[in-house]
Amino acid sequence: FGFLEHRLPLGFLHQQGAVVAPGSPVGHAAGNDLRARARRWGAPAEDVDIVGDEHVAVALVMLDQHRQELLRLHTRMYTDVLLDLSGLPPLERELAHWQVLQEQMSVLKRGMGWEE
Repeated sequence: FGFLEHRLPLGFLHQQGAVVAPGSPVGHAAGNDLRARARRWGAPAEDVDIVGDEHVAVALVMLDQHRQELLRLHTRMYTDVLLDLSGLPPLERELAHWQVLQEQMSVLKRGMGWEE
């Protein structure tokens, strides 16, 4: 659980407090890094070239918000287990937490345009 509280090392973003905004040096580095990775993975040039720094910045903010929400949900889940807040039997409590996690994953997928 402790590892979830640390930021993931996203290449150039491993520095604490890096600002990823369109036009910022870090935002530009983020865009360049991700476009270079896409090219190495064989993405067609026309697809790679339409991804601007602003798209990368928005996606990284969305992923960071998703991470924060998952941390909140995990904290709530562990607190419920330790203090029996919901009063539900263990299996029902686990299923309720899994449902909330699945809903959060759907929010991310819709935000990224992967599902409607």
